[in-house]
Amino acid sequence: GGDGSRGDRGRCCLARHERTAAMQRQWRKSASKVFGAAVTFASEPGDQMPEPTQASAADGNHEDQEEISRKHRDTLEAQACAELRAFLHNREGSALRAWLVHFDRNGDQTVSWYEFSKGLKALGYNGDARQLFDTLDRDRSGSLSLEEIDSASASIWAQFRCWAAKTFSGPEDMLRKFRLGPGAHAVAPAASSLQPNVLASPRQPSSEDVPPAPGDTVVTYSRFVKSLHMFGFPAGFEQLLFSSLAGGRHHLDIADLHWLEGEQKRQRRKEEAKKKVFQAQARHNRIKQDGLERLHAFKEFLKRKCGSYIRAWRTLLSPGPEGSMVLQKQQFMKVCAQMGWCRSVSLLWNELDRDNSGNITMDDLDFRSAEALARLHHLIVTTFGSASAAVHAMGGGSTGRIKQADFETTLQEHGFSKSTAKLLFRGLVKEPRKDGKQFLSEDDLIFLERWKPDAWLFAPADEDAKEALKAKLLRKFHSFLSAWRKLLDRDGSNRCSWKEFREACLLIKFQGDIAGAYRAIDDDLSGYITLHELDAQASNALTSFKRWADREFGNVKSLFEVFDHDKTGNLSYREFTRCCRNYGYSGDPKELFRALDSDQSRNLTLEEITFLDKWIDMEACTSPPPP
Repeated sequence: GGDGSRGDRGRCCLARHERTAAMQRQWRKSASKVFGAAVTFASEPGDQMPEPTQASAADGNHEDQEEISRKHRDTLEAQACAELRAFLHNREGSALRAWLVHFDRNGDQTVSWYEFSKGLKALGYNGDARQLFDTLDRDRSGSLSLEEIDSASASIWAQFRCWAAKTFSGPEDMLRKFRLGPGAHAVAPAASSLQPNVLASPRQPSSEDVPPAPGDTVVTYSRFVKSLHMFGFPAGFEQLLFSSLAGGRHHLDIADLHWLEGEQKRQRRKEEAKKKVFQAQARHNRIKQDGLERLHAFKEFLKRKCGSYIRAWRTLLSPGPEGSMVLQKQQFMKVCAQMGWCRSVSLLWNELDRDNSGNITMDDLDFRSAEALARLHHLIVTTFGSASAAVHAMGGGSTGRIKQADFETTLQEHGFSKSTAKLLFRGLVKEPRKDGKQFLSEDDLIFLERWKPDAWLFAPADEDAKEALKAKLLRKFHSFLSAWRKLLDRDGSNRCSWKEFREACLLIKFQGDIAGAYRAIDDDLSGYITLHELDAQASNALTSFKRWADREFGNVKSLFEVFDHDKTGNLSYREFTRCCRNYGYSGDPKELFRALDSDQSRNLTLEEITFLDKWIDMEACTSPPPP
C-alpha cells in the first residue's frame, strides 16, 4: 500500500500494543506461580525511568533547566520508540520478532550500530537510521537493547529466556523435550485471563499440526504450546513467542534456539560469582547469628540472676554508690569475668555496642528499662527537684523509706502505667527481702539525680517536628534515601542512633524538637532509626533487591561485578534494568534504580550499591526463642 495506508496500519498496531499494558497486569498473577513473585512490566510500552517525585520546589534556575532538558530528551526518545514500534509491528507483526529475525541474530541481547542499520535496511526503513539510533542510545553505550525499543516485549522475552535456562540443559535438550514431552512429570499451566495473542504477528502459523514422527527434528506450534504448559511456563504469550522464534515459519528447529547457549553462559557467570563469595558470606552470617545467640543468652543470664535488667545493671554491671550509667569496653570485660561469664565476650560486646561508640548504656541492654528510668529521672529532677524531695513526696517522711504501694501510686498519678511503676520498683530495690516487705530509700534514687540520660529517652513523640524535619530533608537532598545515605547513615549499617541523628539535625540547622522527632520516627521503639521508618517504599524495594542479590549472586558486590560486563566501574540505567530483567529480577527495576541513584546522575557506582551488603537482614538473622 501507499504511505498513508502504511501509516494507518502502524497507528492501529501501536494502539493495539498500548492496550496490552492493562492485560499484562493480569499475566503477572499467573507468572508469579512460576517465578515466585509478581512479574513487572513497564506501565506503558516504551516508558522511560520515571523522574524523581521528591523534588524541591526551589532547586534553582540551573536545576530547572536541567529538568526541562531531561524531559525534552525523554519526549524525543518516547516518540522515537513509538514510531519504531509501529514500523516493526507493520513489517513483522511484533517488535520481538523483528528483534530476533533482523537485529539480534547472534543472541547476545544487544545490537551495535552496524547490526541496527543492517536490520532496518532489510526491513525497508527509509528514515534517518543514525539519528534514530542516537536518540534511542541515550546512555551512549554504543548499543541498543530490546528494553530500549519495547519494554513490554523485553519483559516477556527475558522471563522466557530465564525460564528456559533453568529448565533445560541446552538447545538440544529443549528441542528433544519439546518434541517428546516430560512424560508423567507434567506441570499444569498457570491460569490466565489474557487473550493469548495480544502481541503476536497477524501472520499466524498453521493449525494443521500432527504429532512428531520419531525422526523429526522440529517442533510445531501445537507441540510448542503444549510443551510450554507441561513444563510450567505461564500461559498468555504462546503465539508471540513461537512467531518470533520461528521467524514466520511453521516450526522451530535447533537453529532457532541458539540464544539458549548465551543465556546459560550468563547463568554460569552468575553461579561462579556466587560461589566465590559463598564461603565468606556464610561465615559472616554464622558470626552474626552467634552474636545474637550470645546476646540472648547473656540477657537471660542477667534476668535469672537478678530478676530485672535494672537491678542487673546496678548490682552486677555497674555496682557501687556512683552507679555509672555508661560502661567502657574494658570495664565490661572485667565485670563479665568477675561474674563468671566467659563465653565470646568480644562477640557479645559487638552486639551491645551497635553504634561502635566504644561504650554501652542502659538502652543498649534493654530499651524498655532505660526508658522507664529516664522518665523517672525526669520526674525527680523537674517535678520534685531532688531525690530527697522525691522520697518525702512519695511518703518517706521521717523514716526515709518508700513503700512499694506508695511508690507505684505516686508514679501512676504522674502518668506512669502500673506495669512500668512495678518494673521500676523491683529494679531499684538492690537486695530483695525474703519477707516481701520492700522499701526504697534516697540512696536508691540518688544516682538518678546525677544521671544525664539522652533527651529522646523521656521525650514524647512529636509528629509535627517529624514532618518538619522530613520536609527539610527533602528540600536539601531531594529524596529520603539520599538524605539517609549522605547524612543519617554514613556508615551504611541501616541504623541511625540517637547520637548520629542529633548530630545530623544540628548539621542541617534543624530548629525543631529533635528528641520528639526522633521518638516519632522510631515508631517501633527499637532505640535506633532505620530507612524503613523514614521511607518504607524505598526500604522495601532495597531489602527485596538485597535478598534476591544474596540468593542469586552471593552478595550485592558480586552482582555489580557480573552486571558491569564492560568493567567501566559504573552501571547506566539501561545496563542496570537490562541486567535485572536478563537475570530474572521480578521487582520493578525502574523504581529500584531510582532508589539507588541517590545523586540522580542516572549512573550507579560500586559505592552506590554495595552499601546494601552492610545491611542486617533481621529475617535471616533472628535470635533463638527462649529456652
